[in-house]
Amino acid sequence: MMMSNNSSDLESNSIPISAIAQYTYCPRRFALMFIERTYEDNQYTIQGKAGHEEADTISWEVRFDTRLERALPLRSDKYGIHGIADAVEFRSDDVIYPVEYKRSKRRQWLNDDLQLYAQAVCLEEMFGRTVKEGAIYHISSRRRREA
Repeated sequence: MMMSNNSSDLESNSIPISAIAQYTYCPRRFALMFIERTYEDNQYTIQGKAGHEEADTISWEVRFDTRLERALPLRSDKYGIHGIADAVEFRSDDVIYPVEYKRSKRRQWLNDDLQLYAQAVCLEEMFGRTVKEGAIYHISSRRRREA
Protein backbone atom coordinates (compact mmCIF):
# COMPACT_ATOMS: atom_id res chain seq x y z
CA MET A 1 0.00 0.00 0.00
CA MET A 2 1.46 3.38 -0.99
CA MET A 3 1.34 5.85 1.88
CA SER A 4 1.38 9.64 1.70
CA ASN A 5 2.42 12.22 4.28
CA ASN A 6 -0.85 14.09 3.79
CA SER A 7 -3.04 13.36 6.84
CA SER A 8 -6.25 13.05 4.79
CA ASP A 9 -4.47 10.56 2.52
CA LEU A 10 -3.22 8.74 5.62
CA GLU A 11 -6.73 8.26 6.95
CA SER A 12 -8.08 7.05 3.61
CA ASN A 13 -5.16 4.61 3.16
CA SER A 14 -4.85 3.29 6.71
CA ILE A 15 -6.93 1.45 9.24
CA PRO A 16 -8.33 3.15 12.36
CA ILE A 17 -7.01 1.56 15.54
CA SER A 18 -10.60 1.47 16.80
CA ALA A 19 -11.50 -0.78 13.84
CA ILE A 20 -8.96 -3.37 15.01
CA ALA A 21 -10.55 -3.40 18.46
CA GLN A 22 -14.09 -3.57 17.07
CA TYR A 23 -13.26 -6.46 14.71
CA THR A 24 -11.65 -8.41 17.54
CA TYR A 25 -14.67 -7.80 19.77
CA CYS A 26 -17.28 -8.73 17.13
CA PRO A 27 -16.74 -9.01 13.35
CA ARG A 28 -20.44 -8.26 12.70
CA ARG A 29 -20.33 -5.10 14.79
CA PHE A 30 -17.18 -4.09 12.92
CA ALA A 31 -18.99 -4.58 9.60
CA LEU A 32 -21.98 -2.52 10.75
CA MET A 33 -19.70 0.31 11.90
CA PHE A 34 -16.96 0.44 9.27
CA ILE A 35 -18.39 -1.17 6.15
CA GLU A 36 -22.16 -0.72 6.20
CA ARG A 37 -22.00 2.40 8.42
CA THR A 38 -25.37 1.52 9.95
CA TYR A 39 -24.40 0.88 13.58
CA GLU A 40 -26.45 2.79 16.15
CA ASP A 41 -25.32 3.57 19.69
CA ASN A 42 -26.92 1.80 22.62
CA GLN A 43 -26.99 2.68 26.33
CA TYR A 44 -23.53 1.16 26.86
CA THR A 45 -21.82 2.97 24.00
CA ILE A 46 -23.50 6.22 25.05
CA GLN A 47 -22.20 5.72 28.61
CA GLY A 48 -18.75 4.95 27.22
CA LYS A 49 -18.73 8.16 25.19
CA ALA A 50 -19.80 10.17 28.24
CA GLY A 51 -16.97 8.63 30.26
CA HIS A 52 -14.50 9.61 27.54
CA GLU A 53 -15.28 13.35 27.68
CA GLU A 54 -12.09 14.25 29.55
CA ALA A 55 -9.96 11.86 27.52
CA ASP A 56 -11.37 13.15 24.22
CA THR A 57 -10.48 16.78 24.95
CA ILE A 58 -7.07 17.74 23.59
CA SER A 59 -5.07 18.92 26.58
CA TRP A 60 -1.92 18.40 28.57
CA GLU A 61 -0.78 18.84 32.14
CA VAL A 62 2.26 18.11 34.25
CA ARG A 63 1.85 15.98 37.37
CA PHE A 64 5.00 15.57 39.44
CA ASP A 65 7.57 14.26 36.92
CA THR A 66 5.07 13.21 34.22
CA ARG A 67 3.60 15.13 31.31
CA LEU A 68 0.10 13.80 30.54
CA GLU A 69 -1.28 14.40 27.05
CA ARG A 70 -4.91 13.66 26.21
CA ALA A 71 -6.44 12.97 22.80
CA LEU A 72 -3.00 12.57 21.20
CA PRO A 73 -3.21 11.79 17.44
CA LEU A 74 -1.33 8.61 16.53
CA ARG A 75 -0.11 7.07 13.29
CA SER A 76 2.12 4.36 11.94
CA ASP A 77 3.09 4.58 8.30
CA LYS A 78 4.89 1.24 8.63
CA TYR A 79 1.74 -0.63 9.69
CA GLY A 80 -0.86 1.61 8.05
CA ILE A 81 -2.81 2.43 11.19
CA HIS A 82 -3.97 5.65 12.82
CA GLY A 83 -6.00 6.75 15.81
CA ILE A 84 -6.16 8.90 18.90
CA ALA A 85 -4.76 7.91 22.28
CA ASP A 86 -7.02 8.72 25.21
CA ALA A 87 -3.98 9.58 27.33
CA VAL A 88 -0.22 9.21 27.09
CA GLU A 89 2.13 9.71 30.01
CA PHE A 90 5.59 11.00 29.11
CA ARG A 91 7.64 10.31 32.23
CA SER A 92 10.88 12.00 33.23
CA ASP A 93 12.77 8.68 32.90
CA ASP A 94 11.94 8.67 29.13
CA VAL A 95 9.14 6.12 29.58
CA ILE A 96 6.16 6.53 27.24
CA TYR A 97 3.04 4.99 28.78
CA PRO A 98 -0.30 4.94 26.89
CA VAL A 99 -3.55 4.74 28.85
CA GLU A 100 -6.78 3.64 27.16
CA TYR A 101 -10.08 4.52 28.89
CA LYS A 102 -12.90 1.96 28.98
CA ARG A 103 -16.39 2.21 30.49
CA SER A 104 -16.35 -1.30 31.91
CA LYS A 105 -15.29 -2.63 35.28
CA ARG A 106 -11.74 -3.92 35.58
CA ARG A 107 -11.59 -6.99 33.32
CA GLN A 108 -9.23 -8.20 30.65
CA TRP A 109 -10.52 -8.19 27.08
CA LEU A 110 -8.38 -9.07 24.06
CA ASN A 111 -9.86 -6.24 21.96
CA ASP A 112 -8.90 -3.66 24.61
CA ASP A 113 -5.36 -5.02 24.81
CA LEU A 114 -4.96 -5.03 21.02
CA GLN A 115 -6.12 -1.40 20.88
CA LEU A 116 -3.51 -0.47 23.48
CA TYR A 117 -0.79 -2.46 21.67
CA ALA A 118 -1.60 -0.70 18.38
CA GLN A 119 -1.26 2.63 20.16
CA ALA A 120 2.13 1.52 21.50
CA VAL A 121 3.28 0.60 17.97
CA CYS A 122 2.35 4.08 16.76
CA LEU A 123 4.07 5.78 19.70
CA GLU A 124 7.25 3.75 19.10
CA GLU A 125 7.35 4.82 15.46
CA MET A 126 6.49 8.45 16.22
CA PHE A 127 9.00 8.94 19.05
CA GLY A 128 11.68 6.37 18.22
CA ARG A 129 11.52 4.76 21.65
CA THR A 130 10.31 1.39 22.89
CA VAL A 131 6.95 1.33 24.67
CA LYS A 132 7.14 -1.59 27.07
CA GLU A 133 3.74 -1.30 28.73
CA GLY A 134 0.60 0.73 29.15
CA ALA A 135 -2.71 0.49 30.95
CA ILE A 136 -6.42 0.19 30.48
CA TYR A 137 -8.22 2.60 32.84
CA HIS A 138 -11.64 1.25 33.74
CA ILE A 139 -13.91 4.23 34.34
CA SER A 140 -16.63 2.46 36.36
CA SER A 141 -14.18 0.97 38.88
CA ARG A 142 -11.64 3.82 38.62
CA ARG A 143 -8.82 1.28 38.40
CA ARG A 144 -6.02 0.63 35.96
CA ARG A 145 -5.02 -2.71 34.56
CA GLU A 146 -1.49 -2.81 33.19
CA ALA A 147 -1.05 -4.50 29.84
